[in-house]
Amino acid sequence: MRAPWIAELDTSDWPKWKNNAACMYYPLELFFGDEREVTSKHTEPRSKDQTQQAKRVCITCPVMAECLVWSMQRGYQWGVFGMMTEHERKRLKERFSAYREQEEGQEADEVAA
Repeated sequence: MRAPWIAELDTSDWPKWKNNAACMYYPLELFFGDEREVTSKHTEPRSKDQTQQAKRVCITCPVMAECLVWSMQRGYQWGVFGMMTEHERKRLKERFSAYREQEEGQEADEVAA
């Protein structure tokens, strides 16, 4: 059974480069999980094996970087995009935000001096 968030995906606004993505030839469940995984004891919507399989597809993808950037701009909370899980993207965004705050603080200190 498909997970509810797969049905909620609006693919109509996906960019044209998506047509060149390696994942286009695989079932969405590989990248987004399925309801069975969510209702089990896993905290991830995919099993570790599904996540590894999805990342193996991503590493061969000619548009992997575009996919990662696009998914982060969109704020997708589910799925493997650009070889990163939802949790990995969240951590990356948090690290970038912390770095940016630090840089802005240093610039403000330099202006004040």
